[in-house]
Amino acid sequence: MLRAARSAVINSARDFSCSIVAADNNLLASAEGLPIHIFGSDLLTSAMQRFHDGDIR
Repeated sequence: MLRAARSAVINSARDFSCSIVAADNNLLASAEGLPIHIFGSDLLTSAMQRFHDGDIR
């Protein structure tokens, strides 16, 4: 995202976060970023599973 972003908020201010979450919505790894974004990763993936009936591949 950092190299491909056109927005100054992302490529200059680095206002984004990336993480890897397991199938049971537990945080496995996180990249350098804002912790406030990463702490909600489990909530985001659980919502996506509900929206897609748990079948995200």
